[in-house]
Amino acid sequence: MKAERDFLAAIADSPNDQTLRNVFADWLEEKGDQRSELIRIEEQAKSLALGSDEYWALKSRRNELRKSCKPKFLKTLNYGQRYKPVFENCPEDALSRWRLIREFTERFFNLELPDVGRDPSDIGEIQLVPREQIPVSVVEWMSYCEDVSGTVADSLLGQGTTVVYSPERDWITLVRYPEGLCWSVARTDFHSADPFVSYYSLNHERDDGEVSDFEIPRHLLLHLTEFAFDYTWSNHFWNSIGVYVPEDQFMQLMAKHGASVGSLGRLKILETPGLTVMWPPIVDHLGAAKSLKVITNDWLNAQNQFERIFDEIDPDTHFELFLECNYLLGHISERNSDFDLALRAYGKVISHNYDYRNARERYEELSHGNDLRGV
Repeated sequence: MKAERDFLAAIADSPNDQTLRNVFADWLEEKGDQRSELIRIEEQAKSLALGSDEYWALKSRRNELRKSCKPKFLKTLNYGQRYKPVFENCPEDALSRWRLIREFTERFFNLELPDVGRDPSDIGEIQLVPREQIPVSVVEWMSYCEDVSGTVADSLLGQGTTVVYSPERDWITLVRYPEGLCWSVARTDFHSADPFVSYYSLNHERDDGEVSDFEIPRHLLLHLTEFAFDYTWSNHFWNSIGVYVPEDQFMQLMAKHGASVGSLGRLKILETPGLTVMWPPIVDHLGAAKSLKVITNDWLNAQNQFERIFDEIDPDTHFELFLECNYLLGHISERNSDFDLALRAYGKVISHNYDYRNARERYEELSHGNDLRGV
Protein backbone atom coordinates (compact mmCIF):
# COMPACT_ATOMS: atom_id res chain seq x y z
CA MET A 1 0.00 0.00 0.00
CA LYS A 2 1.36 3.38 -0.96
CA ALA A 3 -0.95 5.84 0.75
CA GLU A 4 -2.75 6.33 4.03
CA ARG A 5 -6.10 6.22 2.28
CA ASP A 6 -5.30 2.70 1.09
CA PHE A 7 -4.69 1.53 4.65
CA LEU A 8 -7.85 3.21 5.95
CA ALA A 9 -9.95 1.71 3.16
CA ALA A 10 -8.55 -1.74 3.88
CA ILE A 11 -9.20 -1.36 7.63
CA ALA A 12 -12.77 -0.22 6.92
CA ASP A 13 -13.28 -3.38 4.85
CA SER A 14 -11.62 -5.66 7.46
CA PRO A 15 -12.11 -3.92 10.84
CA ASN A 16 -11.07 -7.00 12.86
CA ASP A 17 -7.79 -7.62 11.01
CA GLN A 18 -5.22 -7.06 13.76
CA THR A 19 -2.25 -7.69 11.47
CA LEU A 20 -3.41 -4.96 9.11
CA ARG A 21 -3.58 -2.46 11.97
CA ASN A 22 -0.08 -3.42 13.13
CA VAL A 23 1.29 -2.95 9.62
CA PHE A 24 -0.41 0.45 9.41
CA ALA A 25 1.13 1.44 12.77
CA ASP A 26 4.59 0.38 11.51
CA TRP A 27 4.08 2.42 8.33
CA LEU A 28 3.09 5.51 10.31
CA GLU A 29 6.03 5.06 12.69
CA GLU A 30 8.47 4.98 9.77
CA LYS A 31 7.10 8.36 8.77
CA GLY A 32 7.47 9.75 12.30
CA ASP A 33 3.69 9.98 12.71
CA GLN A 34 2.61 9.77 16.38
CA ARG A 35 -0.69 8.18 15.38
CA SER A 36 1.30 4.94 15.32
CA GLU A 37 1.53 5.21 19.10
CA LEU A 38 -2.22 5.72 19.36
CA ILE A 39 -2.92 2.57 17.35
CA ARG A 40 -0.62 0.50 19.55
CA ILE A 41 -2.15 1.90 22.75
CA GLU A 42 -5.72 1.42 21.53
CA GLU A 43 -5.09 -2.15 20.48
CA GLN A 44 -3.35 -2.96 23.76
CA ALA A 45 -6.13 -1.37 25.81
CA LYS A 46 -8.78 -3.56 24.19
CA SER A 47 -7.58 -6.58 26.14
CA LEU A 48 -7.17 -4.83 29.50
CA ALA A 49 -9.67 -4.79 32.37
CA LEU A 50 -11.11 -1.32 32.88
CA GLY A 51 -10.17 -1.36 36.56
CA SER A 52 -6.58 -2.48 36.03
CA ASP A 53 -3.38 -0.53 36.65
CA GLU A 54 -2.29 -1.18 33.06
CA TYR A 55 -5.44 0.32 31.55
CA TRP A 56 -5.28 3.48 33.65
CA ALA A 57 -1.57 3.88 32.94
CA LEU A 58 -2.42 4.09 29.21
CA LYS A 59 -5.55 6.25 29.43
CA SER A 60 -3.99 9.67 29.82
CA ARG A 61 -1.67 9.27 26.83
CA ARG A 62 -4.44 7.67 24.77
CA ASN A 63 -6.77 10.60 25.45
CA GLU A 64 -4.03 13.07 24.57
CA LEU A 65 -3.32 11.32 21.27
CA ARG A 66 -7.01 11.09 20.39
CA LYS A 67 -7.31 14.87 20.65
CA SER A 68 -4.59 15.28 18.03
CA CYS A 69 -6.39 13.08 15.48
CA LYS A 70 -9.15 14.02 13.08
CA PRO A 71 -12.58 12.58 13.95
CA LYS A 72 -12.78 10.77 10.59
CA PHE A 73 -9.54 8.90 11.35
CA LEU A 74 -10.81 7.80 14.78
CA LYS A 75 -14.16 6.77 13.32
CA THR A 76 -12.55 4.64 10.60
CA LEU A 77 -10.44 2.79 13.16
CA ASN A 78 -13.39 2.68 15.57
CA TYR A 79 -11.46 4.31 18.40
CA GLY A 80 -13.72 5.87 20.99
CA GLN A 81 -16.75 4.77 18.97
CA ARG A 82 -17.51 1.25 20.15
CA TYR A 83 -19.14 0.88 23.56
CA LYS A 84 -17.29 -1.43 25.95
CA PRO A 85 -19.42 -2.31 29.00
CA VAL A 86 -17.96 -0.91 32.22
CA PHE A 87 -19.45 -3.32 34.76
CA GLU A 88 -19.34 -6.60 32.87
CA ASN A 89 -16.56 -8.01 35.07
CA CYS A 90 -16.72 -6.46 38.50
CA PRO A 91 -13.45 -6.56 40.47
CA GLU A 92 -13.39 -7.35 44.18
CA ASP A 93 -11.00 -4.68 45.45
CA ALA A 94 -12.18 -1.18 46.33
CA LEU A 95 -9.74 0.80 44.19
CA SER A 96 -10.62 -1.11 41.02
CA ARG A 97 -14.31 -0.56 41.70
CA TRP A 98 -13.69 3.15 42.12
CA ARG A 99 -11.94 3.12 38.75
CA LEU A 100 -15.08 1.69 37.16
CA ILE A 101 -17.16 4.45 38.74
CA ARG A 102 -14.74 7.05 37.35
CA GLU A 103 -14.70 5.39 33.92
CA PHE A 104 -18.49 5.40 33.76
CA THR A 105 -18.63 9.06 34.84
CA GLU A 106 -16.03 10.05 32.23
CA ARG A 107 -17.91 8.39 29.41
CA PHE A 108 -21.32 9.75 30.37
CA PHE A 109 -20.20 13.36 30.76
CA ASN A 110 -17.31 13.28 28.28
CA LEU A 111 -14.76 14.57 30.76
CA GLU A 112 -11.46 13.30 32.11
CA LEU A 113 -10.93 12.38 35.74
CA PRO A 114 -7.62 11.51 37.42
CA ASP A 115 -6.81 8.01 38.62
CA VAL A 116 -7.51 6.65 42.08
CA GLY A 117 -4.93 6.36 44.85
CA ARG A 118 -4.23 9.98 45.62
CA ASP A 119 -2.47 10.81 48.87
CA PRO A 120 -5.10 11.63 51.53
CA SER A 121 -3.07 14.70 52.45
CA ASP A 122 -3.83 16.12 48.99
CA ILE A 123 -7.56 15.88 49.60
CA GLY A 124 -8.16 17.22 53.08
CA GLU A 125 -8.49 16.12 56.65
CA ILE A 126 -11.28 14.58 58.66
CA GLN A 127 -10.95 16.28 62.01
CA LEU A 128 -10.27 13.94 64.95
CA VAL A 129 -9.65 10.92 62.68
CA PRO A 130 -5.98 10.00 62.02
CA ARG A 131 -5.27 9.63 58.30
CA GLU A 132 -4.09 6.06 58.68
CA GLN A 133 -7.49 5.07 60.12
CA ILE A 134 -9.55 6.45 57.24
CA PRO A 135 -10.81 3.58 55.03
CA VAL A 136 -9.61 3.53 51.42
CA SER A 137 -13.12 3.99 50.04
CA VAL A 138 -13.76 7.03 52.24
CA VAL A 139 -10.62 8.65 50.81
CA GLU A 140 -11.79 7.78 47.30
CA TRP A 141 -15.26 9.18 48.00
CA MET A 142 -13.69 12.47 49.12
CA SER A 143 -11.42 12.47 46.06
CA TYR A 144 -14.28 11.69 43.66
CA CYS A 145 -16.48 14.44 45.11
CA GLU A 146 -13.61 16.92 44.82
CA ASP A 147 -12.83 15.92 41.22
CA VAL A 148 -16.48 16.07 40.10
CA SER A 149 -17.41 19.26 41.94
CA GLY A 150 -17.68 22.27 39.64
CA THR A 151 -17.66 20.18 36.45
CA VAL A 152 -20.49 19.17 34.12
CA ALA A 153 -20.95 16.17 36.45
CA ASP A 154 -21.62 18.35 39.50
CA SER A 155 -25.26 17.21 39.54
CA LEU A 156 -24.11 13.82 40.85
CA LEU A 157 -23.24 15.18 44.28
CA GLY A 158 -26.59 16.35 45.59
CA GLN A 159 -26.92 18.84 48.41
CA GLY A 160 -24.99 17.47 51.36
CA THR A 161 -21.72 15.76 50.37
CA THR A 162 -19.51 17.16 53.16
CA VAL A 163 -17.32 14.58 54.90
CA VAL A 164 -16.97 15.20 58.64
CA TYR A 165 -16.44 13.16 61.79
CA SER A 166 -19.37 13.07 64.20
CA PRO A 167 -17.88 12.34 67.64
CA GLU A 168 -21.27 12.05 69.35
CA ARG A 169 -22.02 8.98 67.26
CA ASP A 170 -18.45 7.93 66.43
CA TRP A 171 -18.90 7.84 62.68
CA ILE A 172 -17.67 9.58 59.54
CA THR A 173 -20.59 11.33 57.88
CA LEU A 174 -20.43 11.14 54.08
CA VAL A 175 -23.67 12.95 53.30
CA ARG A 176 -26.08 14.82 55.54
CA TYR A 177 -29.17 16.66 54.38
CA PRO A 178 -30.64 19.57 56.35
CA GLU A 179 -33.81 17.58 57.10
CA GLY A 180 -31.75 14.97 58.96
CA LEU A 181 -31.08 12.29 56.34
CA CYS A 182 -27.59 10.98 56.98
CA TRP A 183 -25.24 8.42 55.36
CA SER A 184 -22.25 7.44 57.47
CA VAL A 185 -19.44 4.97 58.09
CA ALA A 186 -19.23 3.75 61.68
CA ARG A 187 -15.86 3.44 63.39
CA THR A 188 -16.54 -0.28 63.85
CA ASP A 189 -16.21 -0.56 60.04
CA PHE A 190 -12.99 1.48 59.67
CA HIS A 191 -11.02 -1.75 59.29
CA SER A 192 -12.65 -2.44 55.90
CA ALA A 193 -11.25 -0.94 52.69
CA ASP A 194 -14.82 -0.68 51.37
CA PRO A 195 -16.95 -0.32 54.52
CA PHE A 196 -20.70 -0.47 54.82
CA VAL A 197 -22.60 2.82 54.63
CA SER A 198 -25.26 3.23 57.30
CA TYR A 199 -28.39 5.25 56.56
CA TYR A 200 -30.04 7.19 59.35
CA SER A 201 -32.98 9.50 59.48
CA LEU A 202 -32.33 11.72 62.49
CA ASN A 203 -35.42 12.93 64.34
CA HIS A 204 -37.61 10.52 62.36
CA GLU A 205 -41.33 10.80 63.12
CA ARG A 206 -42.81 7.35 63.71
CA ASP A 207 -46.35 6.26 62.92
CA ASP A 208 -47.29 6.69 66.59
CA GLY A 209 -46.19 10.33 66.47
CA GLU A 210 -43.06 9.80 68.56
CA VAL A 211 -39.74 11.14 67.25
CA SER A 212 -36.69 8.89 67.13
CA ASP A 213 -33.74 7.97 64.93
CA PHE A 214 -34.35 5.51 62.10
CA GLU A 215 -31.65 3.16 60.81
CA ILE A 216 -31.66 0.63 57.96
CA PRO A 217 -30.84 -2.88 59.27
CA ARG A 218 -27.22 -3.85 58.75
CA HIS A 219 -27.92 -6.79 56.42
CA LEU A 220 -29.48 -4.35 53.94
CA LEU A 221 -26.55 -1.92 53.87
CA LEU A 222 -24.45 -1.15 50.80
CA HIS A 223 -20.68 -1.04 50.65
CA LEU A 224 -19.36 2.45 49.97
CA THR A 225 -18.59 1.80 46.29
CA GLU A 226 -22.13 0.46 45.80
CA PHE A 227 -23.61 3.39 47.70
CA ALA A 228 -21.52 5.90 45.74
CA PHE A 229 -22.77 4.73 42.36
CA ASP A 230 -26.39 4.38 43.48
CA TYR A 231 -26.46 7.69 45.37
CA THR A 232 -24.75 9.85 42.75
CA TRP A 233 -26.73 8.63 39.76
CA SER A 234 -29.97 8.81 41.75
CA ASN A 235 -29.13 12.47 42.33
CA HIS A 236 -28.53 13.08 38.63
CA PHE A 237 -31.83 11.45 37.75
CA TRP A 238 -33.68 12.68 40.82
CA ASN A 239 -37.00 12.48 38.96
CA SER A 240 -36.37 8.92 37.78
CA ILE A 241 -39.36 6.62 37.39
CA GLY A 242 -40.09 4.14 40.17
CA VAL A 243 -40.70 0.95 38.20
CA TYR A 244 -40.66 -2.40 39.95
CA VAL A 245 -40.17 -4.90 37.13
CA PRO A 246 -39.51 -8.56 37.90
CA GLU A 247 -35.74 -8.38 37.98
CA ASP A 248 -34.72 -11.78 36.59
CA GLN A 249 -37.27 -11.68 33.77
CA PHE A 250 -36.26 -8.15 32.76
CA MET A 251 -32.56 -9.01 32.77
CA GLN A 252 -33.14 -12.09 30.64
CA LEU A 253 -35.21 -10.07 28.19
CA MET A 254 -32.58 -7.34 27.84
CA ALA A 255 -29.70 -9.84 27.61
CA LYS A 256 -31.55 -11.63 24.82
CA HIS A 257 -31.34 -8.38 22.86
CA GLY A 258 -27.63 -7.86 23.43
CA ALA A 259 -27.45 -6.03 26.77
CA SER A 260 -24.39 -6.73 28.88
CA VAL A 261 -25.30 -8.12 32.31
CA GLY A 262 -22.91 -6.90 34.99
CA SER A 263 -22.69 -5.64 38.53
CA LEU A 264 -20.95 -3.38 40.98
CA GLY A 265 -20.92 -5.50 44.09
CA ARG A 266 -24.59 -6.19 44.79
CA LEU A 267 -25.88 -3.58 42.34
CA LYS A 268 -27.20 -5.32 39.24
CA ILE A 269 -26.37 -3.36 36.08
CA LEU A 270 -27.45 -3.78 32.45
CA GLU A 271 -25.58 -1.88 29.75
CA THR A 272 -26.26 -1.21 26.08
CA PRO A 273 -24.84 1.64 23.95
CA GLY A 274 -26.31 4.83 25.39
CA LEU A 275 -28.42 3.11 28.05
CA THR A 276 -27.74 1.71 31.52
CA VAL A 277 -30.26 0.15 33.89
CA MET A 278 -29.42 -0.35 37.58
CA TRP A 279 -31.04 -2.12 40.52
CA PRO A 280 -29.93 -1.59 44.11
CA PRO A 281 -30.20 -4.70 46.30
CA ILE A 282 -33.38 -4.95 48.40
CA VAL A 283 -33.72 -1.20 49.04
CA ASP A 284 -32.29 1.96 47.57
CA HIS A 285 -30.24 4.53 49.47
CA LEU A 286 -33.39 6.15 50.91
CA GLY A 287 -34.76 2.87 52.19
CA ALA A 288 -37.44 2.70 49.51
CA ALA A 289 -38.49 -0.54 47.86
CA LYS A 290 -36.15 -1.67 45.12
CA SER A 291 -36.86 -0.25 41.68
CA LEU A 292 -34.87 -0.05 38.49
CA LYS A 293 -33.17 3.21 37.56
CA VAL A 294 -32.61 4.23 33.97
CA ILE A 295 -29.36 6.09 33.23
CA THR A 296 -29.05 7.70 29.82
CA ASN A 297 -28.11 10.96 28.13
CA ASP A 298 -30.25 10.08 25.12
CA TRP A 299 -33.83 9.43 26.17
CA LEU A 300 -35.01 9.00 22.59
CA ASN A 301 -32.49 6.19 22.15
CA ALA A 302 -33.73 4.62 25.40
CA GLN A 303 -37.32 4.90 24.20
CA ASN A 304 -36.52 3.28 20.86
CA GLN A 305 -34.62 0.41 22.50
CA PHE A 306 -37.35 -0.26 25.04
CA GLU A 307 -40.16 0.00 22.48
CA ARG A 308 -38.50 -2.58 20.25
CA ILE A 309 -37.72 -4.97 23.11
CA PHE A 310 -40.95 -4.60 25.11
CA ASP A 311 -43.09 -5.28 22.06
CA GLU A 312 -42.36 -8.99 22.31
CA ILE A 313 -43.51 -9.44 25.93
CA ASP A 314 -46.45 -11.82 26.14
CA PRO A 315 -48.89 -10.73 28.89
CA ASP A 316 -50.21 -14.28 29.20
CA THR A 317 -46.82 -15.62 30.31
CA HIS A 318 -45.19 -12.53 31.87
CA PHE A 319 -48.07 -10.46 33.17
CA GLU A 320 -46.29 -8.23 35.71
CA LEU A 321 -43.35 -7.71 33.37
CA PHE A 322 -45.75 -6.66 30.61
CA LEU A 323 -47.51 -4.13 32.85
CA GLU A 324 -44.40 -2.56 34.37
CA CYS A 325 -42.43 -2.37 31.12
CA ASN A 326 -45.24 -0.64 29.29
CA TYR A 327 -45.74 1.69 32.27
CA LEU A 328 -42.03 2.55 32.02
CA LEU A 329 -42.29 3.06 28.27
CA GLY A 330 -45.25 5.37 28.80
CA HIS A 331 -43.27 7.58 31.18
CA ILE A 332 -40.23 7.76 28.91
CA SER A 333 -42.42 8.55 25.90
CA GLU A 334 -44.02 11.40 27.86
CA ARG A 335 -40.57 12.70 28.69
CA ASN A 336 -39.78 12.72 24.97
CA SER A 337 -43.12 14.38 24.10
CA ASP A 338 -44.10 11.30 22.11
CA PHE A 339 -47.63 11.36 23.47
CA ASP A 340 -49.03 8.95 20.87
CA LEU A 341 -46.62 6.24 22.00
CA ALA A 342 -47.32 7.09 25.65
CA LEU A 343 -51.05 6.62 25.02
CA ARG A 344 -50.44 3.27 23.34
CA ALA A 345 -48.20 2.10 26.20
CA TYR A 346 -50.65 3.15 28.93
CA GLY A 347 -53.48 1.74 26.83
CA LYS A 348 -51.82 -1.68 26.88
CA VAL A 349 -51.53 -1.46 30.65
CA ILE A 350 -55.13 -0.53 31.41
CA SER A 351 -56.49 -3.00 28.85
CA HIS A 352 -55.08 -5.74 31.06
CA ASN A 353 -55.43 -4.09 34.47
CA TYR A 354 -57.73 -1.06 34.55
CA ASP A 355 -56.60 0.07 38.00
CA TYR A 356 -52.87 -0.45 37.59
CA ARG A 357 -51.06 2.29 39.50
CA ASN A 358 -51.92 5.66 37.90
CA ALA A 359 -51.82 4.42 34.29
CA ARG A 360 -55.52 5.14 33.73
CA GLU A 361 -55.23 8.69 35.09
CA ARG A 362 -52.23 9.38 32.88
CA TYR A 363 -53.99 7.90 29.86
CA GLU A 364 -57.07 10.05 30.44
CA GLU A 365 -55.09 13.24 30.96
CA LEU A 366 -53.03 12.64 27.82
CA SER A 367 -56.22 11.88 25.88
CA HIS A 368 -57.42 15.38 26.79
CA GLY A 369 -54.13 16.92 25.67
CA ASN A 370 -52.66 17.55 29.13
CA ASP A 371 -48.88 17.36 29.56
CA LEU A 372 -48.03 15.31 32.67
CA ARG A 373 -44.25 15.50 32.48
CA GLY A 374 -42.83 15.97 35.96
CA VAL A 375 -46.01 14.65 37.61
